[in-house]
Amino acid sequence: MDTTAIREQRSYQETILVVLEDPVRELVAAVLRFRGLRVETAVSGREALAKARNAAFDLIVL
Repeated sequence: MDTTAIREQRSYQETILVVLEDPVRELVAAVLRFRGLRVETAVSGREALAKARNAAFDLIVL
């Protein structure tokens, strides 16, 4: 069974916060979205902290 089929069977979708320099941030976010993950981005540490206070992330990429 491939990872896409496994992800479709789960009701929970992993959420990742990507905090990197542009354009790397957008590239990483696009690849993760292509793999079926939910992605949010932040352009600064301050924005990342604000988002992390208001939502739960499974992974934060710095």
